Amino acid sequence: MTHLTRWSLANRLIVGLATIAIVVFGLISTFSLKQELLPSTTVPTAIITASYPGATPQIVADDVSSPIERAVSGVSGVTDVSSTSSNGMATITVQWDYGLDDDKVVANIRNAVDSVAPTIPDTVKTDVITGSTDDIPVLLLAASTDLPLTESSRLVQNVAVPELSAISGVRQVNVTGEDTTQLTVTLRPKDLTKHDISAQVVQQTVQAQLQVIPAGSAYDKTLELAVQVGTAPDSVDKVKNLAIATADGPIKLADVADVKVESVSSTSVARSDGRPALSVSVLKESDGDSVAISHAVTDKLPALEKSIGHNATFNTVFDQAPLIEQSIHDLAVEGALGLVFAVLVILLFLWSVRSTLITAISIPLSLLIALIGLYVGSYSLNIFTLAALTVAVGRVVDDSIVVLENIKRHNTGHADLTAADIVESVREVAGAVTASTATTIAVFLPVAIVSGVTGELFRPFAITVAVALIASLVVSMSVVPVLAYWFLRRRRRQKAPAGAAAVAPATVAPAPVAPPAVPGPGVPAAAVGAGAAASLAGPPTASAVPVSVAASERPDFDHPSEHVTDETKVTRLQKGYLPVLGWGLRHPVITLAIALVVFVGTLGASTLLKTDFLGSVSDQSTLTVQQELPAGTKLDTMSEAAKKVETVLADDPQVKHYLTTIGGSIYAAVGTGANTAEFTVQLVDGAKADDVRPDLTNRLGELGDDAGKITVTQAANGSTNNNVTVTVKGDNIDDVRKGAETVQASLATIPGLTDLTSNLAEQRKLLQVQVDQKKAASYGFTQAEVGQAVAGAITGTKVGDVTLSGEQREVWIRTQDATDPTPADIGNLLLPVSQLQQTNAQKKASDKLSDRSDALQDKQQAMQDDQQAKADQATADQMKKLRDQRAELVDQRSDTRKQLNDTRKKLGPAQSQLTKANANLAKAQKELQAVSPVADGTPANPPASVNFIAAQQAVAAAAQQVAGASAGVTQIQAGIKQLETAVDQLDKSIDQMDEQISSANDQAAESATQRQKAQQLTDQQKKLAEDQKNLTDVRAGAIRVKDVATVKEVQAPSTVTQIKGDPSVTITGTPSGTDLGALTTQINATLAGIDNLPPGVSAEVGGAANDQQQAFQQLGLAMLVAIALVFMIMVGTFRSLVQPLILMVSIPFAATGAIAALLITDTPLGVPAMVGLLMLIGIVVTNAIVLIDLINQYRTKGEDLRTAITDGARLRLRPIIMTASATIFALIPMGLGLTGGGAFISQSLAVVVIGGLVSSTILTLLLVPVLYSLVERRNEKKRLRDLTPPAAPAAPAAG
Repeated sequence: MTHLTRWSLANRLIVGLATIAIVVFGLISTFSLKQELLPSTTVPTAIITASYPGATPQIVADDVSSPIERAVSGVSGVTDVSSTSSNGMATITVQWDYGLDDDKVVANIRNAVDSVAPTIPDTVKTDVITGSTDDIPVLLLAASTDLPLTESSRLVQNVAVPELSAISGVRQVNVTGEDTTQLTVTLRPKDLTKHDISAQVVQQTVQAQLQVIPAGSAYDKTLELAVQVGTAPDSVDKVKNLAIATADGPIKLADVADVKVESVSSTSVARSDGRPALSVSVLKESDGDSVAISHAVTDKLPALEKSIGHNATFNTVFDQAPLIEQSIHDLAVEGALGLVFAVLVILLFLWSVRSTLITAISIPLSLLIALIGLYVGSYSLNIFTLAALTVAVGRVVDDSIVVLENIKRHNTGHADLTAADIVESVREVAGAVTASTATTIAVFLPVAIVSGVTGELFRPFAITVAVALIASLVVSMSVVPVLAYWFLRRRRRQKAPAGAAAVAPATVAPAPVAPPAVPGPGVPAAAVGAGAAASLAGPPTASAVPVSVAASERPDFDHPSEHVTDETKVTRLQKGYLPVLGWGLRHPVITLAIALVVFVGTLGASTLLKTDFLGSVSDQSTLTVQQELPAGTKLDTMSEAAKKVETVLADDPQVKHYLTTIGGSIYAAVGTGANTAEFTVQLVDGAKADDVRPDLTNRLGELGDDAGKITVTQAANGSTNNNVTVTVKGDNIDDVRKGAETVQASLATIPGLTDLTSNLAEQRKLLQVQVDQKKAASYGFTQAEVGQAVAGAITGTKVGDVTLSGEQREVWIRTQDATDPTPADIGNLLLPVSQLQQTNAQKKASDKLSDRSDALQDKQQAMQDDQQAKADQATADQMKKLRDQRAELVDQRSDTRKQLNDTRKKLGPAQSQLTKANANLAKAQKELQAVSPVADGTPANPPASVNFIAAQQAVAAAAQQVAGASAGVTQIQAGIKQLETAVDQLDKSIDQMDEQISSANDQAAESATQRQKAQQLTDQQKKLAEDQKNLTDVRAGAIRVKDVATVKEVQAPSTVTQIKGDPSVTITGTPSGTDLGALTTQINATLAGIDNLPPGVSAEVGGAANDQQQAFQQLGLAMLVAIALVFMIMVGTFRSLVQPLILMVSIPFAATGAIAALLITDTPLGVPAMVGLLMLIGIVVTNAIVLIDLINQYRTKGEDLRTAITDGARLRLRPIIMTASATIFALIPMGLGLTGGGAFISQSLAVVVIGGLVSSTILTLLLVPVLYSLVERRNEKKRLRDLTPPAAPAAPAAG
């Protein structure tokens, strides 16, 4: 590094210009650096969201979360996978190690999610979200107008979002809480049945009708024309008129469905100061300046309110800028105070304004170079980098102090300070300064192996300090020597001949240098030291160089001025130190024993330390109120409960604005549930969250149980927290639930652990549609098909998008009207006709037709049988009639026979009468014969007498009488008989006519009936033929859900949480004290004492306790690596293995002061304090390096061991105390936390460094010389023998 000094002195103007350039570019970089609260870091976490509308938490866990968990668990680098399943939503959190290629890991996670897509339900939509500190909104605005929310949303999107997005550095502007609408098509089942069309056909038709198909290109001569088939409807009426094909011809969609635009069922509600509002969050780019963006947005808000009109207001409910500005301001103030204190310390020791200014100039130069480095490295100005600059204020001056102090010591008593004197002074300390700076820088290299949030946050811190230290080394070797050359030389002008000044340095011959000497008997060590210094200084040089020499003059670097005894005289500070050092050198055993006791005490005191992880940034201008009602609470009910909290906030004079978010959170990527509300409260200027919080908590507690559980916390701002978590895992959710309740009850007994909460989901009511699988199967339905039918009615199916009034809306089809259905409504939902139903209906119709055909055939057969029967009956009747006629004939024959008998009976009398008549006739005839003339009666001679005539007459009369009587009787009998016969024949004819008429009538009626029956049978046969022809058009009737399922209310978890596929519950608690380590120990002891956990259930500590353990382990390893690096640097510096071990003694004794300071200030040992200990490893050895380096130089020049130790220690006393004091006083404002800015990282770090520097400085000045004396005593005689020729130098008296 001496070469740099020589070059700088030879090119002083260039160094001056470079210094000015550093100042200019440093200031430019300072104002160009983006300002953030925390360093921009990418969190190695991805959140996979999967929406499964209508699914219960358990179904989501089984069908969605578990398959995705298994898939992403196999991604290389993934260390932890957990999931939370709620109604219709799954959130899977995937974590991997820091340091991996985040883009590659996320790509692999996306591929893993895509690979399981075929195995999860088709309706599930997944998204992979990654996050970083840049995803914390720079501002959160609440926008409200007098217009309906739909119109407000349109105006904000069209007016405000483009304006805000155009601001430099803004990455994205998100608007939430919008009243989103969609076009809903609700089918009417009765009309579908009427038109013989299914819901599925309508759905497919609408989906197809909404599509516009690009069909390629066509050409009109030289003009290329794109071919587009179809047009998209742009109004509700056009959607209603979409054509649906049916068997009877096309119909309109409106004929079978209701079409209307309606609001999407909201999952969240936002209000600003009680007015319906939109939440507008502004996100920045990774290289954006949060403060600049905040100011730019704030400046645009009045114009935006005017442009939107309608009493539009934009209220700021969250803003990073004030906290960032306040933190940066506070740290800058502490840094400035530290700089002032450091300068005062230097002034106190050097007692020279010039020397102080030369030394102090290294502070701003080093810090400006560090700021340039931050700008070039694309880092931001945040509380970590600014804390690093503040810490560096005291350290960057150390190198300059050592260099300038040595220059000033060499300048004491000189006629003038030459360039050679400066180079010689720098040469004496260059190695030590370089080594000490290298060790301090080296301790930050192991920060690269620290992973997790600790490494991400403190890596910029380490880089900032390292750059500042490198800059301080360069400044001390270049700028400080030049400034010393300009301002520390005496300004006496001497006249000289022309050109003398130019040649004087070259004409001065060097004087011989006295050989080194060792003290002889009786020679005081002080005299030896003085003599050695005088002899080693060399001859005087031409020091009276005129001031008017041109700047391009080449200075003499080879002939330093002659030194005088004033340079090495014992100062008052040294007089107080030398007796103590002498006593230690004379009593090394006692000194080491005291050191050992101190070391043992240090180890014992370390057990008394409180431990912590990382604090958090406290934003005193904002509060967050969380409100929670029982799981399953409707959004409207939650909204009403939130109004009670809003009333309290509106009446609080300390509240400026508040944003109410119901069902969501401004800090969460996904919804938090309809039973939660979050209030982001912006306090009035001057109000502090710590003061407002207790009173607000009390007043909100007075709202009662109806308002739910209400908690008031400080707003999250992306910083870490100290919450402790206990994770309970197992194989069975019921066992995990019981185990979690047991663990939480045990943790509640631990003092110092407050606000215990659990993500154990409370039971909530669930409408369970319990499908009777056997009955459903009899209708041809599966459980899934019943579920899909219910979902299609309640949720619907998206079939496309349509642009209405310039705004794109989704088109959803519901199979039937089911708005806010009750259990009874769900039971009455119609199920679509299944294939089995259709088949059974057709079979039933076919069977019915077959039965009808058989019935007709039976009727025909019956008619034939009836006709045959009637024919048989007619034949029987005819036979009977014939038989009756025969019977009549028989009767007539009987009567005839009777009459014959009667006649025969009358025949005797008649014959007797006839005989008598005949006898009379015969008598007459006899008489006639008697009188007849012929006696024999022959008429040959008839007599002609009277007797004869009388006899003849008597005979004739008798014969006539006989004949007449016989004829009359015969005639009368014949007449009567004839009449009777005629009457009988007439009656018979009438009877036959009646029978014939009746038979004719009967036959006519029977013929008509037969014809009618025959016609009906013919008609039925025709209808049967038609029915058989239309059998394929038979449609089954729809059944209802209640026909195959039971709808009932059951209790079920509102969420299902899993870690690596196993059910889990996380219990979170907030430490009320500052001793996180002791609390963690007590928690572990409590968990170990729980012996009644269900089998297979385990509990382990996580959260800040686990983070603390990992951070401490990694920082402990980093310290070991840092010690190894420091040791190697010192081995390279001293070319020895033994002397570096002596220097390493400073390290454990630095812990003495650090632990003491932590205990005195009651500061817990956290990650910042551990980083302070890491810094101490490099800082504390610097003093020892400077000390041992000078001792070695004196020994090399020939001084004996005791004298070299004494001279080296006393001559390095002032720079060691100066550097330590400068660093200590520079850190005092930060250690006291005067402003509070960034105190959570800087205060404990400063306390550790201050305490460590105090103890290590004291022990370095006392213990290191003693150890060096003991170790080097054996080599001293050999070294003295090798020195030739020996000489006894004079040295100042040592105490």
